[in-house]
Amino acid sequence: DTFTNVLFALAGLAGLRFLSSEAGRRAFIDPREALPYRLFFFAAILVGLGSGYYHLAPDNSRLVWDRAAISLALMSWLAAILCERVSLATGLRLLPLLFAAGLGSVIYWGWSEMHGNGDLRAYGLMQLYPMLLIPLLLRLYPPRYSSDRDILAVIGLYLLALLCDLTDHRIAALTGLFSGHTAKHAIAALAMYW
Repeated sequence: DTFTNVLFALAGLAGLRFLSSEAGRRAFIDPREALPYRLFFFAAILVGLGSGYYHLAPDNSRLVWDRAAISLALMSWLAAILCERVSLATGLRLLPLLFAAGLGSVIYWGWSEMHGNGDLRAYGLMQLYPMLLIPLLLRLYPPRYSSDRDILAVIGLYLLALLCDLTDHRIAALTGLFSGHTAKHAIAALAMYW
């Protein structure tokens, strides 16, 4: 599980490299639309670092770093879709609020964990919210440059990654080579790269 976190960092580096290329600069109608994607790919690198840090010596204080990076990635991606589909002003205006909500959900979980409750509802909502809202945005607003199929493929891969995590021990017993959590890392990194 520690080694597979390299895949997140590689996906993030590939995304940042593309955005700094000539093709990446031409990919957006307005250059400001690249900001949420830059933050998304930077968050992907943070996911690799945070999750790797957690898996070296798993405990809840380290898990906060992993979950914080994941929430930043999801909120950045949601803001990017809002920029394209709703309006650039809306996406950029909501970006700091989405970051605050995502990080707030992780902070709340960490606080509740320290007090013996371990309440993951807000964090779960921050993961579920983009997966439900983005398909609705695809239905309601036409694309300016992205493909609905690609966006739905990313959501599908992310949901498959979560399913692998839920069936962690079954996958480990079935394969004898890797766990569902390891598969989750590989599939989620592929979603970020996609």
